[in-house]
Amino acid sequence: MNTYELLYCISSQYSDAEAEKIQADMSELIEQMDAKLLKSSFLGKIKLAYSIKNMRYGMFVLVYFESEGNIIEPLNKKIRLMDGILRHTILSVAKGTEQKEYTLESYEPPLAEDGTPVQKKRYIAKKTTTSTGKSLPPPTPTTQEDRPVLSIEELDKKLDEILDDDLSKGL
Repeated sequence: MNTYELLYCISSQYSDAEAEKIQADMSELIEQMDAKLLKSSFLGKIKLAYSIKNMRYGMFVLVYFESEGNIIEPLNKKIRLMDGILRHTILSVAKGTEQKEYTLESYEPPLAEDGTPVQKKRYIAKKTTTSTGKSLPPPTPTTQEDRPVLSIEELDKKLDEILDDDLSKGL
């Protein structure tokens, strides 16, 4: 017999009484699958890091049970079909793990020293070599004097030419 850990998230649309019923249904399902329920603990209602099925909060339950390995796949399928379960995961754990106590905390994005949220920096990869491996010369910056000045009529004519060329190529 192996020891397994099941962590699942119940949708926040259910009341506490309904969540307890879902928790009881899950315990009953595990016992129906010929597994020995070791421990079931309600971890609380937590704000999710991202929305799942338009839900921003979820109620988490942690269950430990012992069983043979061949029931995990059918159990997984039955849990996927249960209403109210947003996500779940089943892990094989070492014996004695069920005696530890766990708490969950809501995700909080990191803060800078001044207390403002840290913004992620987005990097754009720049190609510095050609497909043959030769390096490209650095780009030359253009200034306002280098750019040709076009009137609106000239710009319209160029746009019409480009669009006419594109449309005629597709036919």
